[in-house]
This record gives sequence, structure tokens and C-alpha cells, in this order.
Amino acid sequence: MIARACLLAYPLCPAQSSDVVYDTLPSLLQNGISAFEAGDYPSASSNFLRIQEVYSNEPDWVGTDLPRRILPLSGFASLKAH
Repeated sequence: MIARACLLAYPLCPAQSSDVVYDTLPSLLQNGISAFEAGDYPSASSNFLRIQEVYSNEPDWVGTDLPRRILPLSGFASLKAH
């Protein structure tokens, strides 16, 4: 009886995934820029915010003018998305 209950409840349990998704800086930039150009501001904002979340402490972000170029686009996309 218990085994049957477990089998019936199994599909209702949330699946656990061991897949890890890595977003590279170039892919996030390209996706964000493409979305921005297409007027898909929610997607552009999401990509630009992900860059800031993941790469804000990396030398590719800190040691370059990338923040100066991306942050205005991120802010505009975020504004237009809402």
C-alpha cells in the first residue's frame, strides 16, 4: 500500500535537475543586444541584468568600460519592460 502511494505521488514531486547552465559573457551580450534591437525589452533587460549579477566582480567587467556601455542600455530596457 505504501509503495503504491509513493508511485502515485511521484509525478507530483518536483523534479530535481543536475544540469548546470552557464551563460558566457559574449552570449549574454549578444542576446541582450539582439533583443534590444528587436524591441524585446524584457529579454534585453534580463540578459543585461544577468551580466551584472554574474560578472560584476570579474576583470572583464571591472577593468573595462563595459559597465559604462551596458548600464545605460540595461536601465533603458528595464524602464521600457515595465
